[in-house]
Amino acid sequence: KGYDPGYLNLEQPVKFHELSKPSPANVPVFAARHKGSTYQFGEDTYKVYHLRRGNSDNKESLAAPGFLQVLTDAEKDETFWTTAGNTLNEPLRGRETLAHWLTDETLGAGHLSARVLVNRLWYHHFGRGIVATPSDFGTRGESPSHPLLLDYLAEQLIKNEWRLKPIHKLIMSSATYMQGNAKSDAGVQQDPENLLLWRRSARRLEAEIIRDTILLMSGNIDLTHYGKGTLNERSNRRSIYFTVKRGQLIPLLKLFDAPDAMQGIATREQSTVAPQALALLNSPLIREYATQFAARVRATNETPIEQVITSTYELALSRSATADEIQTMNQFIQSQTEKRGGDAHAEQLAVRDFCHLVLCMNEFIYID
Repeated sequence: KGYDPGYLNLEQPVKFHELSKPSPANVPVFAARHKGSTYQFGEDTYKVYHLRRGNSDNKESLAAPGFLQVLTDAEKDETFWTTAGNTLNEPLRGRETLAHWLTDETLGAGHLSARVLVNRLWYHHFGRGIVATPSDFGTRGESPSHPLLLDYLAEQLIKNEWRLKPIHKLIMSSATYMQGNAKSDAGVQQDPENLLLWRRSARRLEAEIIRDTILLMSGNIDLTHYGKGTLNERSNRRSIYFTVKRGQLIPLLKLFDAPDAMQGIATREQSTVAPQALALLNSPLIREYATQFAARVRATNETPIEQVITSTYELALSRSATADEIQTMNQFIQSQTEKRGGDAHAEQLAVRDFCHLVLCMNEFIYID
């Protein structure tokens, strides 16, 4: 029957009818199992117990919250953070307790939390943290290259009530951040790896930022906040809203070293391989974004080509095109137009090729 045309014609409306049948409106319910037989709601839901041999049906004593003694003032016990006003009568919830301890720079772990946090901010701006091992400040981790700078940034974070924007502004307005990338013989001889930041090293954008920037150039990026994730690589939402499914990773993000979520990592690998350039050149999806980008910079055929080149450079590279670049790209667009012969849309297609070329440039995906 699977090959009989008559049967298949009769079966098709049945299949479509099954797809359109109504389904019940299910409501998700989250419950905690209590003693292996019943579901308990209320205060016991949030309690954590020591389990004999890891068996959730075999609870022992209640696991009370505690803190690392090495990061805690010797004269204070857990009740100083777990209860309001250091009393046993008003216990606080676990997350609130943890937040108080993590941000207590005098008696708790705030002095370390601040250093770890500003070190990660520094890492994302420079490609390498002041401590090269962001998740290991211990004896097995790297020593800070600029310990006084790390302390200063941590102090500024605490003074600004743990707000991150002032620290971003402080870093990005510094002379160190605004350095050029020119090399010097003395610098190469004394510090070839640039650990002391005597120049600005080129750094590639992260995979998610590359995709988001391409979407931004196309003019179709969806900046809506919140909502459920998606596995559709053609989604116009920012990359942060992709659902991470290990068996169905987004190809473009994976190609530019996005982690696969198999394990937690402190720093990302940065590879430079031929498939990255080939994907940007040959991907039908990138081609679509380039088409939309071209329609954005040249809405009508009356727009001069020189103005199109200037607008494209300003949007994609955040700078004006030089006279040589305008001349070179103008010749490129003319060449692509001539190759299409008498096509009525030849010039607009050539502008699309030019926009695609700009999206594939190193300057587009590298901070230099």
